Amino acid sequence: MRSSDLFERVIHEGNLKIKDIHIHKDANSLVVILSSGSVLAASLSSFPSLNNAPETVLNNWRLVGSGVGIHWEDLDEDLSLKGLISEVVLRQLGASGNSLKVAV
Repeated sequence: MRSSDLFERVIHEGNLKIKDIHIHKDANSLVVILSSGSVLAASLSSFPSLNNAPETVLNNWRLVGSGVGIHWEDLDEDLSLKGLISEVVLRQLGASGNSLKVAV
């Protein structure tokens, strides 16, 4: 059955996986490298538990779910690929002054 969730469809149909991440606390950025070669960049401050963690803790992460999530053991924190894509898209919509219209 095909998902009605746009982000889930993009991930599934594109067979997207997280390949690597780079965290730059001083630049407030979380950079995610995808299996497609695409790069997602999110503000670290969008994720309070990550934003408040020391860099040594931030660097202790592992991929989960065959690359569809990131887990920080020391923080008991998980981020999904879907959540990261959603965050980036919503941030870009907000920056452009556009709004997302959803039909129900």
